Amino acid sequence: NTNLNHGYETSVTVQFAETGNRKLNSGDVMELRLPMEQKVDSNGSPYSVGLKGISQTIKLTMPGVENPLGHVYVTEGNVHVVFTDEVNQLNNIAGSFTFRVEGYNNNTQNIKETIYTNLGTSLSEKSVQVEGEFQGSGSYEMFSKLGGMSRDEEEVVRWVLLLNGEREGFMSEMTVRDTIGVGHEYIPGSLVFMVTDHTGIRYSVSEQEFRNQFGGVWINGQSLIVSTHPGKLHYASIEVMYNTKITDLKQAQLENKAVASFYDNEGYPQTIEKEVSVENHYASGSIVGNKPKPGVLRIVKVVDGTETPVTGVTFTVKNDRGALIERVTTDESGVVNLSLKDGRYTIEEVEAPSWLV
Repeated sequence: NTNLNHGYETSVTVQFAETGNRKLNSGDVMELRLPMEQKVDSNGSPYSVGLKGISQTIKLTMPGVENPLGHVYVTEGNVHVVFTDEVNQLNNIAGSFTFRVEGYNNNTQNIKETIYTNLGTSLSEKSVQVEGEFQGSGSYEMFSKLGGMSRDEEEVVRWVLLLNGEREGFMSEMTVRDTIGVGHEYIPGSLVFMVTDHTGIRYSVSEQEFRNQFGGVWINGQSLIVSTHPGKLHYASIEVMYNTKITDLKQAQLENKAVASFYDNEGYPQTIEKEVSVENHYASGSIVGNKPKPGVLRIVKVVDGTETPVTGVTFTVKNDRGALIERVTTDESGVVNLSLKDGRYTIEEVEAPSWLV
């Protein structure tokens, strides 16, 4: 999604691959920078616009390989990718990872800004529009519903039912029937109740306390029903919060529908329906590569000017970075055979029998 509002989330997918002679090695690091620009509005007030990373760690995994080939560390401003020893065993490596970000534009004039970014690389830039946070009273409804991906847990969606959010005078009872859509399911034990009383004090109550003092709650599979007793929402609001677990990661949108029924202050029945859809932004990473067919390196040590083999001569084999790959010694035939993947190596004789020196 390249059109965001302040505080709204989307996902970014990065693809990478070895090219030509540029090979990935253990310890290699890839750094990406998330855009954030400083601006000034028409009133001379400074504000910022850009993308903020949502803190997460992603493993780059490959089927059939036990350990990750890399780790992706996402912070508010950067993405840090570190490759492990496993990549040394593969050729033609290619992969991708997806991470979560939120749009950020804290101007209060509802200005829509376009930013351009290549995440700090040499690639072509992409454009993203972020609209500023809205300041104003807006229209008020007796019932509203919110949803969003959890910041603390992967593959979890948080939902909020808000009853009388503006704490208006309201003497009726209210019943909310909430239905969870496909691709996610209720997490038992995740239900939380928050009450804001007529003085503005906000506090939590347990499920049993809610049943005893405020109303009732019933959970059955994908259905949740919450009811309040008459007068319990008079100049007070109640938030009902719960989590769902994503069961189908391929589900692009996670939907939820709620219907609130009540009588207004003139005694007329009212119904408010809310359908909320949350974009599925989950973190993931994968990587593939080919295990190379090893070449065979043969070292033969003989007495100068003869074909007499020399046993017990030790050689070191180092890669093009100077890292030690093998330490080998000739056998009774004066021979060492090594299996090595494609690359450049340095062979050095480091020990020999004293009679040969």
